[in-house]
Amino acid sequence: MSFFTHFSSLNGARLCIYVGIFLSFYGRIYSQSQAVADSVEIIYEKGTFSPQEELYLLKEIVGNESEPSKKLYYSEKLIKIATQLDSSRYIISGLFQKGNAFRITGDLSKALQNYFLAAQLASESNDQRSLGMTNLAIGDIYSLMNTHNRAKEYYSEAVSTFRKINDSILMAASLFNLGDHYLKRNKPDSALTYFQESQEISKKTEYEAGMAYNLGSIGVIYAGRGEYDKAEENIYQAVQILEEQEDFVAISEYLNDMSEVYFNKGNPDKAIDFSLMSLDIAETYGFKNEISDAALQLSKLYEEKGDIARSYDYYKEYITYRDLVNNVASAQEIAGLRADYEVSQKQMEIDLLNAKDKNQKLAVIS
Repeated sequence: MSFFTHFSSLNGARLCIYVGIFLSFYGRIYSQSQAVADSVEIIYEKGTFSPQEELYLLKEIVGNESEPSKKLYYSEKLIKIATQLDSSRYIISGLFQKGNAFRITGDLSKALQNYFLAAQLASESNDQRSLGMTNLAIGDIYSLMNTHNRAKEYYSEAVSTFRKINDSILMAASLFNLGDHYLKRNKPDSALTYFQESQEISKKTEYEAGMAYNLGSIGVIYAGRGEYDKAEENIYQAVQILEEQEDFVAISEYLNDMSEVYFNKGNPDKAIDFSLMSLDIAETYGFKNEISDAALQLSKLYEEKGDIARSYDYYKEYITYRDLVNNVASAQEIAGLRADYEVSQKQMEIDLLNAKDKNQKLAVIS
């Protein structure tokens, strides 16, 4: 699965190959998942199906669709039909994917609203796997908002759930996210512990995305330690795997991390090349958070080169997209959503206790 049999550092020729890899993204825009979504969409739009068949096809489309507006459209259609058929399993799936669509476009408050609704229904239905996945997604939103204590709380809940139901792949994902939480809190040793456990599970289960994410993030830890060759190798291997899967969000993030590696190695020109690649991918797919990060990096790099005009232009782009992400998720609005969710959970606990008390009384009477 490797593009090269050995990797030590990106020389000029290797960088050209990297650019070639990047350009190949545009030659085959759709990932394997997107190809599935496209194929199923054609079948769905041309055929007539029973309600259950329609639900299945819609679930396949929204689960594989990467374009956010289409993901949102089919998610809402899935929720509507599933509601008519009173199918909680498909309603949860629709709400979860609707949340994903809003998250991709940076509308964090709407993403969180849909995740909370999905979590509530999953809890009521005792759907532990869906509840764990939704808690993982909620943790991601809080992480994006830099509300790290809340993120840790939901990641820990997800880990607990997946340990209980023995789901190895989702366990690996949850452990990775906990590691990422500690990495963002500038606690690399704690982060590394979680990344390594996640990586071990990913290798045993041949979970390639997990292997890639852990490789890349361990590379970021190496970079923080000044071990730039190890950082470069890890991030490069991560991008190799992610390029095959065409996971563009992660590729954009890790290319920007590679830019930081080259900046610290004293090679600002290659650093700029990597950040430009990161920014182009993010702009192509509308990843607001990644656009903001790449623009900030480019602003810093051009300032170092003395190109103040370009630095200022990228800084303005950074501010624009940073505000687009932050403004759609005010602290008050998020707190309200969380409160509503917690009230519903508390009421459900009260109802269960009342039901248990009633059953005990009936048993005594009997």
